[in-house]
Amino acid sequence: MNVNLAGARFDDVNMSGWFVKNVNFSGLAMECANFSGARITRADLVGASLSECRLDGMRIDGILVTDMLAAYRAAHEAN
Repeated sequence: MNVNLAGARFDDVNMSGWFVKNVNFSGLAMECANFSGARITRADLVGASLSECRLDGMRIDGILVTDMLAAYRAAHEAN
C-alpha cells in the first residue's frame, strides 16, 4: 500500500505496536515521543539530531550510548 502523509500533523497519537518499512521521514520533527523498546534498523540517519532525550539503555550497534558519551566527554575534558 502506498500512502502519502506529506505535511500531516499528529498530536496525542498511540502508534504502539506499529511496524513501518520503507518510510521517508526526511524533514520529520518529533517532540515528546516515547521510543522505549523501539528497534530501528538499516536507517539513514545522516544529519539526524537528538536533543534533550533520555538515553538510558539506548544502544547503537550494541554499545550503550551513555557509555559512548561518557568516553567522549572524558577524552575532551583531558584536552
